[in-house]
Amino acid sequence: MDKQQSSQLPKDFFKQLKNKEEFNAFFSNLYKQGVEEMLKGELDQYLGYEKHAPEGRNSGNSRNGAYKKNVKTESLGDMVLNIPGTAITTLSRS
Repeated sequence: MDKQQSSQLPKDFFKQLKNKEEFNAFFSNLYKQGVEEMLKGELDQYLGYEKHAPEGRNSGNSRNGAYKKNVKTESLGDMVLNIPGTAITTLSRS
């Protein structure tokens, strides 16, 4: 990601955040969404097809919902992530 891609928020975006708690909540949610999307992308890579792709039909291994996992982060504290699952679980659930 280059510098231009990382600064796509409007210039006055942060004015809507009124205090430290709103600022922290915004970044905590952004972090959570980012991690969950990376996990979905990792699952796409592992299975070899994207969600709802015809290649996955009757493949014997497909997405099987998600489960919640409590994680601790160094900078944001505790959070609950939605971890995508597969029908045949060979991925570690640690």
